[in-house]
Amino acid sequence: MSVSTLLFVLLAALMTLGAVAALLVPLRRREAHVRAHDASSAEVYRDQIAQVERDRAAGLVSEREAAEARAEIGRRLLAASEAGGGEGRAPAGHGRMHRAVAGAVMALVPVVAVGGYLWLGAPGLPAQPFATRVAEDPGAASREEVVQLAERIEARLAEHPGEQTGWLLLARTRLALQEPDAAVEAYRRALALQQGPAPDLLAEYGETLVTVAQGEVTDEAAAAFRSALDADPESRPALWHLGRRAAAAEDFDAVRGYWGRLLDTLEEGAPGRAQLAEALSRLPGGDGRSGSAQ
Repeated sequence: MSVSTLLFVLLAALMTLGAVAALLVPLRRREAHVRAHDASSAEVYRDQIAQVERDRAAGLVSEREAAEARAEIGRRLLAASEAGGGEGRAPAGHGRMHRAVAGAVMALVPVVAVGGYLWLGAPGLPAQPFATRVAEDPGAASREEVVQLAERIEARLAEHPGEQTGWLLLARTRLALQEPDAAVEAYRRALALQQGPAPDLLAEYGETLVTVAQGEVTDEAAAAFRSALDADPESRPALWHLGRRAAAAEDFDAVRGYWGRLLDTLEEGAPGRAQLAEALSRLPGGDGRSGSAQ
């Protein structure tokens, strides 16, 4: 098998693994509550109250912000009870953004954390925070609303440019809006304010640079990933993308090193693990695991 054919097989196999990509999300985010469409409104809102309490206990929101969130959830529960349930979604007529974008906003901008930074309302829905509504129904947000979210974060940052949280939220919101160039600039501002190791932030920044470069792991992205590995030798996105870069350069020893280490971070039976092991076994020379990764 030629090197070019091998690379095609290797990368084609891995690119089919959406599960692998999911494993490599840079931030160790809190899992969103899985809510079945037929779940009772009361149970959904109880879950939300519990999440608020966990965030308050963890210091993510103040007591005042937690009280506001609890009051908002109570208001929605009462409205749902009076209407016979089903009011948790935004009213019909609100434009729906592509679910992938809305899902990215929900995953990348933790709902209560946003509330702690910037309490946002939505037109036509008095006292209902935008971020809470997105969390309840990822398809309920229009692109215009998410743009407004980004603009309001920017307005706050104009007055408080030293708030790293704001730059992170702005970066992730711009990325969700498929504006990676703007996201890169916001990540740079966030990194400039970082004190101490930040492997997840570096990996997220590197992945955004890869997005801007249409999949290429550029020198700047590679530098970010290497810095992430310096802080966390098991950084999955860093190991993945540095392995990709090595594969493009046909440095198969380095590929084995990076992806072998990545394989070690995945438990037996984890989604994508078997395919990654298969890809490693197809590399020319070696035993599929040994190699250097500098």
